[in-house]
Amino acid sequence: MAYKITDTCVACGTCIGECPVEAISAGDIYVIDPDKCIDCGTCAGVCPSEAIYRSNDDDVKSDNSRSGDLPERLFLRSAPKNTAMIRTICLAAALLAAACTRPTDDLEHRLDEALEGRRARIGVAVRTPDGRTIRRGDVPLPLLSVFKVPVALAALDRAARERMPLSAPFDVGPERLDGNTYSPMRDSLPPEGGTVTLAGLIRYSISLSDNIACDRLLDFAGGPAAVEEYLRGAGIGGFRIAASERTMHRATENQRLNTAPPSAVCELFARLLRGGLLPAEYDALLRSALEEAPTGANKLRAGLPGNVRLGHKTGSSDRTAEGVRIADNDAGYVLLPDGRSYCVAVFVTDSRETDGTNAAIAAEISRAAYECFTRNDP
Repeated sequence: MAYKITDTCVACGTCIGECPVEAISAGDIYVIDPDKCIDCGTCAGVCPSEAIYRSNDDDVKSDNSRSGDLPERLFLRSAPKNTAMIRTICLAAALLAAACTRPTDDLEHRLDEALEGRRARIGVAVRTPDGRTIRRGDVPLPLLSVFKVPVALAALDRAARERMPLSAPFDVGPERLDGNTYSPMRDSLPPEGGTVTLAGLIRYSISLSDNIACDRLLDFAGGPAAVEEYLRGAGIGGFRIAASERTMHRATENQRLNTAPPSAVCELFARLLRGGLLPAEYDALLRSALEEAPTGANKLRAGLPGNVRLGHKTGSSDRTAEGVRIADNDAGYVLLPDGRSYCVAVFVTDSRETDGTNAAIAAEISRAAYECFTRNDP
């Protein structure tokens, strides 16, 4: 007996980070390896789209079925002895957990307090130092400039595969120098354009959130579909990359096109920290660009002591005619003095709050996470 994922899967990445035996593989629709699955049900419990159900060999529902349509008898069949034992152990663990206060209970309470009564949809994910993910409103939300991180990863991956040095020059012609978008790189070039190194494009795009530099990297990576393919190949699910910066600036609603749940963004940063996505030189460049970013000083950074290393990327939208800010985001990783790390993503979406309030929400969540994970430090 094993759990199964139907075609209602949105590839958000929630289940893959929770499976205790790493039985789930990424794709357009995720797949559970029946030989590894221990029938614990964790994946089904965290799936936001209810796309996971329990099946067995003599009563398997079609992959095209929806979990809500499954016959009740699938869930009432007697389980093999080993499954019953696992369930007994899980029940005992749950009872023990209920009787004890978890170290993150205070963090979860502070998250709820920070989100209560806000005139916005807010998604939060905190990936703890031990790899557990705490979630609030963890559904696909607009990324805005946070999408520049996967773009940079895909571009650097291609450069590494082609053995292109970070000093390689990239042409930036006059046709790219759009005067109606944010670009300190454009302002540094003559009207006829010029060349910028690969390392320069990464620093402009990641550290300074330069829109033209991002689109030059996106073109080099192969476009939005190629970035999605890169992420899937790296086992990072949940991202929808469909638009360049130029496309997003053509219409306010286009700023909703690139999406991911906060937990998927935390998974991306966690993978970067684990290493293996890029060769050392390329990896070091991206991390330094993230850690040197001056943007968002009143968001995640405001909740941390000044000497704590934060690698992060902000992303903010325009406001609609009704005064709604589509997104005000900050996401990244924190390196603690004792060598541990954690990741946090705060996506404030469709907000009628002031920009200051949006930033204060991210700062409070950042502060709560840091204080939780350093509570027992000397």
